Amino acid sequence: MIKTGFKLNGRSVRPGQLGRELKNAMTKQLEDSVKKTVSQTVSQVRCRTHGQVARVTFHGRALSDMKFDVSGCCDDLVQEVRQRLGRR
Repeated sequence: MIKTGFKLNGRSVRPGQLGRELKNAMTKQLEDSVKKTVSQTVSQVRCRTHGQVARVTFHGRALSDMKFDVSGCCDDLVQEVRQRLGRR
């Protein structure tokens, strides 16, 4: 008899759980990538009046229902960040 085992991100994974764990790992990687891209975009925008940067808050339990809110010192900053992110 041959024993097989899988490791994903340094953790042992049972063969029956491999599909779920792969999906979770891919979702996490994509989520991190989206957050990094948004963060880089937002950090490049400063309020022309107050010199502040906007804040982006992510909500959701999975990538399929991930949403984000933009807040800032004034409506002009929030609007500019939303435009850069392609969200009106």
